[in-house]
Amino acid sequence: MDAHLFQSDASRTDVTTARRPNSVAIVPFRTSSSADEDQTFLADGLAEDLILELSRVQGLFVVSRTAANELRDRDPVEIGRKAGVGFVLTGSVRKMGDRIRLSVSLYNGDTGTVIWSDRIQRDFQELLDVLDDVVVRVASTVFGRIEQAGIQAAKLKRPESMTAYEHYLRGMELHRLGGVTIENYREAVAWFDRAIAEDKNFSRGYSMKVCSASNLDDFDFDAAKQMIEKALRLDPEDADAHRIMGNMQLRIHRDFAKAYIHYQRAMQLAPNNAHIVGLVAAFHIFNGEPETGLEMLDRAETMDPFIPVWILENRIRAYFSMGQFDEMLACARELPFQTRCSRIFRAVVSMKRGDEQRARQLISATLADDPKLTSEYVKLQELYRDEKIVKEILELVESAGLPMPVGAND
Repeated sequence: MDAHLFQSDASRTDVTTARRPNSVAIVPFRTSSSADEDQTFLADGLAEDLILELSRVQGLFVVSRTAANELRDRDPVEIGRKAGVGFVLTGSVRKMGDRIRLSVSLYNGDTGTVIWSDRIQRDFQELLDVLDDVVVRVASTVFGRIEQAGIQAAKLKRPESMTAYEHYLRGMELHRLGGVTIENYREAVAWFDRAIAEDKNFSRGYSMKVCSASNLDDFDFDAAKQMIEKALRLDPEDADAHRIMGNMQLRIHRDFAKAYIHYQRAMQLAPNNAHIVGLVAAFHIFNGEPETGLEMLDRAETMDPFIPVWILENRIRAYFSMGQFDEMLACARELPFQTRCSRIFRAVVSMKRGDEQRARQLISATLADDPKLTSEYVKLQELYRDEKIVKEILELVESAGLPMPVGAND
């Protein structure tokens, strides 16, 4: 939801974590070497949908998309060891006109042996039913036995139109590339609009449109809130929609009580989603509970050792609000790469310590990446309940050379 640099941390593929019970990694599906772009985003989208569905099953740990993507070219035993899972699902997909061929294999993460595999060929319109079958088989195998009712209760609300689903997957692919260039977010919004036009009851089209649009300069908060409300009416069990609504309550109304309700519901609906845990941690940091936020960030990183840097950077916000500036700077240095957030907070601390030259260097580096950046971005991102913290950050970062928005002094 928040603006960020959506980059993977390839340097962290050497992470090895302890094996978790009832755990599985869904590796992005393969396509043929001659596959076109449409088939590539479909393959990645199907794997992500399986991750989303399975992460909603209580008691089942599912590795995040980020971690699975980092390990996609490893063998099942190595994936099992590095991701800390007992099972690994791999697959391939090929679309041929109106038909789709899906091959899936579930491996034992300890031995690399195949537990089961299947080759399915169906009409494209039946694809989502195929995914439901795979979800049931994976969950049943991992648990040994699981009640069908429990899986059914965890199901995502499906689109009524496969065309809408394809448009949604295209939008998701662009959304994940948003940090590379802001235009990716704008194109993602256009694809989500197409998905909504095809299926006006597809809740995820509305929620993800808001998620992408929130990073654009012309973001309409009131329209976004109405859209998220509609998404939740269509699917009250959508964890991401609750997460986004929580963020809207903070951004628009600074209503921490209502935001907390939605963030907690997101956690209940997707208890093993490391991204949601990490983003809810940010809420606690902004709410004046940095210690709780740090504990949740540790938990999120334990769940997903490949968690993106734009979640890890929330530790910087926590240490800053606690006045622990040495810890904050050390945390910033340990990030896999420097982000907009890390440079801004390092500049603020440099100003507090009287090193204006260093602060200006950091802001210059930030502006080199995004020449149009103004302090309005900081105001929108730093949602501390204690407004004195926000006021201090804005004053210091503007003194270090970050421009104010046009007309701010009028």
